[in-house]
Amino acid sequence: MRTTGAIQTRYAGHLFRSRLEARWAVFFDALGIEWKYEHEGYEVDGHKYLPDFYLPKSNDWCEVKGDPDGLRNDFDKMGAILGPNSPLPGFSEGKSSLILLGDLPLVEGFSTAFHPALFRPKGAGTTARGWSSFLSLKNGENVVNMCLAESSYAGMFLGLTFADDVLSNRDSDGWDVSPCISRTAIRLPSVQSAYAKARSARFEHGESGAV
Repeated sequence: MRTTGAIQTRYAGHLFRSRLEARWAVFFDALGIEWKYEHEGYEVDGHKYLPDFYLPKSNDWCEVKGDPDGLRNDFDKMGAILGPNSPLPGFSEGKSSLILLGDLPLVEGFSTAFHPALFRPKGAGTTARGWSSFLSLKNGENVVNMCLAESSYAGMFLGLTFADDVLSNRDSDGWDVSPCISRTAIRLPSVQSAYAKARSARFEHGESGAV
């Protein structure tokens, strides 16, 4: 999927700036993730920033970009927003992250998607890049968002074994918003279904529509 142009789209009582943003809202709803759209704006060093989504339960922000180079075009602004004087609550203390969401991935079989995430470890002098994945717990009620501290990761996470071959071969450029698909030890049908629902969401009749 490639976003060819921003089309304002209504969903769940919100007017989204693009259909891609609306589809990510569909994804969050499908997994039961609480979200707030354009919840609050921030400013630092003359740069204003309004995050696309805020996830209250994990205290993370999400930036949606249909263009993989979208963040690079805002390098100065994003550099200030994610710098040592970041206005995002908890970001400078390593208590939150900015998850970068591009086009919705096609996830099938024994695999799941990792999304780039930018965060600032407590006491660190620079912003780091990690990976974030949305995983449903066994009780089916909660979703965990895990920000990995390194681009290469192998080990156990919630009983799932993730291969590090794909992650370690990714470009180290932290501004890339493209997701990464990696193998898992088991299937994640609820997560895969959420991606599928979001990808197939249809918003008809211009700005108004429904799933």
